[in-house]
Amino acid sequence: MKLISAFLASLESGKAGKALRAALPAIDQRYEHFLRYEAEFGGMIYGTNTLPGHRDGDLLDHVDHGAYQLELIRKHCIGGAPYFGSDVARAVTLAKVYSCLEPGVTLSGALVGAALDAFEAEDFQPQIPRNSSYSSGDVIPAAH
Repeated sequence: MKLISAFLASLESGKAGKALRAALPAIDQRYEHFLRYEAEFGGMIYGTNTLPGHRDGDLLDHVDHGAYQLELIRKHCIGGAPYFGSDVARAVTLAKVYSCLEPGVTLSGALVGAALDAFEAEDFQPQIPRNSSYSSGDVIPAAH
């Protein structure tokens, strides 16, 4: 219940709790570990050095992770009006941040921190389409 209470308190205040900011170094450590693992052992890692979806068997050699991830995100910014209101956009963003606290998430602390900064910004209003298909989880709303 503490997690839900903290989530709701952050939504109400528009400010991330101290625990979220304090978690960023641990998220960065996991991310650095992941990058070392990939560099040392190679292999296919979905969405990191493979193509997405049904092309996940196609390995990308010497991939620029940052550029590749930005391109994947750009391609998932689909859909149009009508859009969710700012209250839902903030809830989607905060839920994504909370999901990044879980072990096994391979995002950098800097990226998660940027999502927290966006959540706290008064003018934060991504246009998240209401009527797009979310059959693949939160990929589309998170991309926006």
